[in-house]
Amino acid sequence: MNNAIEELAGSVPIPLETAAQLIPMPSVRALYAFLNRHKDIFPGVYRTSGGRGCVIGGFEQRFLTKDEILKIREMTFHPKSESRFVRAGRPSKRNGIIGSIIRRCEEARG
Repeated sequence: MNNAIEELAGSVPIPLETAAQLIPMPSVRALYAFLNRHKDIFPGVYRTSGGRGCVIGGFEQRFLTKDEILKIREMTFHPKSESRFVRAGRPSKRNGIIGSIIRRCEEARG
């Protein structure tokens, strides 16, 4: 029984708004951009959504499967040591014009 539920959960389509929160992505637009760059790995799966109160014929909505979400998480997750944001807000080296200004200010103080 559990295997059948897990197989079903793997094939249930998840809308991009939910997928962006599960991955996590900063926005749905960022997720669209990622999927656009990796079209060969993640081909588009669209379904018509909507009903009587919506546009006639509904609108197409993009969906991802559980396996695709896990693969995107694997591709986008970086441990803190590998992240490009580890040194965010701190200069990595004091080279260049700003580095020389900082060095001069520190020398003047000390």
